[in-house]
Amino acid sequence: MSAPVRVAELHRCFKATLIVAGKLGTSLLQGLLFHRRLEPSVSNLSGPPSPSHSFLEISHICVTVRHPASVTRIQETLRSISAPHRPTPSVSILLQDGNGVAAQESDVVILGCKPSAFSAILQDSAVRQGLLGVSKRSGKRKVLVSILGGVSIAQLESCLYASPNPTPQDATEETPSDEQDPRSRCIIIRAIPNIAARIQESVTILSSPPASSTLSSTMDDSAMVVNALFSHLGLVKHLPESQFARASALAASSLAFYARVIAAAADGAMADGEGLAWDDALWIAAYAARGTSALVLAGEEPEAVVRAVATKGGSTMAGLEVMAQRGVEEAVREAIKECGRVTEGLNNARPG
Repeated sequence: MSAPVRVAELHRCFKATLIVAGKLGTSLLQGLLFHRRLEPSVSNLSGPPSPSHSFLEISHICVTVRHPASVTRIQETLRSISAPHRPTPSVSILLQDGNGVAAQESDVVILGCKPSAFSAILQDSAVRQGLLGVSKRSGKRKVLVSILGGVSIAQLESCLYASPNPTPQDATEETPSDEQDPRSRCIIIRAIPNIAARIQESVTILSSPPASSTLSSTMDDSAMVVNALFSHLGLVKHLPESQFARASALAASSLAFYARVIAAAADGAMADGEGLAWDDALWIAAYAARGTSALVLAGEEPEAVVRAVATKGGSTMAGLEVMAQRGVEEAVREAIKECGRVTEGLNNARPG
C-alpha cells in the first residue's frame, strides 16, 4: 500500500460549500460537523486504505438548497447534532440563488444537486465567476468536487467553460478571459461517497490523475485537501474515472443491497411468530455482517469464511443450498452490473 501523504505544507483552514445538498449532501454535512483530525489516506488498487491524523480544519460550511422547506430540513439536522468538547465548523444556509456568493467565498465547492440539474447550476454566471481564480486564504485554485452519478469531469468542464453563444467580439478577442486561462480554472475532482458519511464510515472513491491510479507526494495541494476532507468521513480509495460506474455500484448503491440482506436475515429469525424479537434479530444480523466484513478486511477470502462456517450435512450448508436454489448470489451480481450499466448509460446520454 502507498505511504500516507503528509499534509504539513497545506493551508490548514478552509471554507467549503455544499451546493444544493440533497440526501447524500446532508450525510456529508453531518459527518463533517463531527470531523476527526485525519491525515488523508492514499491507496493503490490492491491495498486497503487506512486513515491517520491530520491538522486540516474546516472553518465554515455553506449549504445551499433549492426550496425554503429544505432550509428547515437542514436546520433540524443541525439541531439534532451536538458535539460537546469538539470544535465544529460554523454553518450557513442559503437558497440556491446564493450559489455564486457561496462559491466565491469557498476554497472547496461540493456539487450535490440532482445530475439533471448540474448544467443550469454551473452555467449560472455568478457560479462560474465564483469558481474562477484563486482562494483568498490559500492562494490556490478553487476546487469543484462533484458527487453526481453519471456526470464526467469532461462534461463538467464543457458546461463551465464552453461558450454557448459566442459573439464576433469573442472570436476577435486577443486577451484571453479568465475562463480561457487554464491557470484560473478550478480543479475538478469526482467523488463517490455514501450515506455512511454521516457517521464517518463512508468509503469514498476519488478520481485519480489521468496518468496514474495512485497519488504521488508531488500531487497538487488542492487534490490533497480533497483527500483529507473525505478522510474525515471514512476511508478513501483512488480509481481512474473510467471505473466509476462499477465503483459507484459497489461504494454507494450496494449499501441498499446489504441493508435488504440484513433485514431479510433478521426477518427469517422471526419466522412463524416464534422467533426472536425484531430489535434483537436486527442487532444480531447487523453485527454478524460487520464481523464478516472485518474478517474479509483482515485478509480472509470470502470463500474461506464460508468454508470455516459451513460443514457437510450441517445447518449452515442447508441454508447455503437454499440461497443457491433461489439464485441469491446471481441476483447480487446482476444488481451490481445493472447499477453500473445504468450509471454508464446516464453518462453517455448527457452531452459531453
